[in-house]
Amino acid sequence: MVTPLDVLVATTLANAARAFKMSAPGATNGLQFERTLYEATLNAHEWRYATPPDQYDLGLPICTRTGTRYEHDGMFVDKDALYVIEAKWLRGPITREIVGIFVQKLLDTLLGSYAEIGHFALKPLIVSGNADVDASAWRYAAAFGILLIVPDRPTPHEVIGILQREHARTAVAQRLADECAVLAAHLWRPFNTILHGPDHKSETFPLAADQIYDANRTTQLLAQWDECIQTVADLRLLSTTRSLRP
Repeated sequence: MVTPLDVLVATTLANAARAFKMSAPGATNGLQFERTLYEATLNAHEWRYATPPDQYDLGLPICTRTGTRYEHDGMFVDKDALYVIEAKWLRGPITREIVGIFVQKLLDTLLGSYAEIGHFALKPLIVSGNADVDASAWRYAAAFGILLIVPDRPTPHEVIGILQREHARTAVAQRLADECAVLAAHLWRPFNTILHGPDHKSETFPLAADQIYDANRTTQLLAQWDECIQTVADLRLLSTTRSLRP
């Protein structure tokens, strides 16, 4: 289910990524991009807890299964949700390998500290300042329920927010809102719907394989996302939208 806070977070990050203007990608600009995303999200809501970029272990007293310590680019906790941001300001495209490394970090962290953070809905995002994303990266992110945000492809969450703000009441707008709500819930899923809490007798973590979407399902979801964007363009809800077909 899509929550109002999900809509707020996704929209805030998308707007911040679009507004970020720098001369050329690079390490320094990457740090500023991370900071810009963090500050925008921090100021958008009264968070229970927040960790700025480049902090180890989500800034929490937790550990990973392997003992590896990971940096993250922002973490925000509300009463029942934990948002983890991976910010990318690159010369090249977002690749499947980049998404895969993020998945591995989430998996290692959740395995090591399920007792500490497993009661939150763990909601991961990758936010890129570059619109270029490999087709395999789109599919891999959708497979694991990671929301991938780029400047030129509005997410269904953002569309929901626009429709709510503009009080769109037409039949077409209402149908779009309903379709986006379903699509948003599939594209961005709590990571701990894939990996459930351990059996304390054996320390076995049940894996919900059906929550890792197969190629057919991700292809369908991404096609529906394209249709959503086309409808947004037809209704002129955004001044500039460009469908980036994976």
